[in-house]
Amino acid sequence: MALLLDLASPWLVARQTTTVPPHPTHLPERFGLFTIILLGEGMASVVHALDHGDPLHLSAVIAACLGAGLSFLLWMAYFQHVRGHGERRIEDAVTGRRMRLWAYGHVPLYLGVASLAAGTVALATPGALSSLTIGLYIGGLSLAGAGLVLLGRVRPPASDACPAPGVGSLTE
Repeated sequence: MALLLDLASPWLVARQTTTVPPHPTHLPERFGLFTIILLGEGMASVVHALDHGDPLHLSAVIAACLGAGLSFLLWMAYFQHVRGHGERRIEDAVTGRRMRLWAYGHVPLYLGVASLAAGTVALATPGALSSLTIGLYIGGLSLAGAGLVLLGRVRPPASDACPAPGVGSLTE
């Protein structure tokens, strides 16, 4: 019930969004922080994959490398390419709709990141390559990709984008 209310609340307050807009950086900061936390859990799954048994197996190393690579790629895609954490100003009904699409674009991204982390741990066991583990990865990549596509469609202009956390400009 709480999840349904959380998903419905942006539509329940849509009319008031232009008269009382959210702060342009507050929601992007919150969404960006949660994205960093989930990607960190993806990296924790890499460590867990390497510590999945007494002897280190090739399957654990492959799963860990795949999980780390995908986590890094998703981080770059979110913070550098689609600028999912960039400032969002609500000036009219159109920008309000874009803000809601941006917020909902995080749902498949987050489900995809979680699925990829679970798939990394699942693949770490020798002989674990199955339709379920492949489905976790393909499903996770599909969901994360769909979320990034949605976020890319509503990304802020380059002048409004904040630099990614921990990344300075090339001129510094």
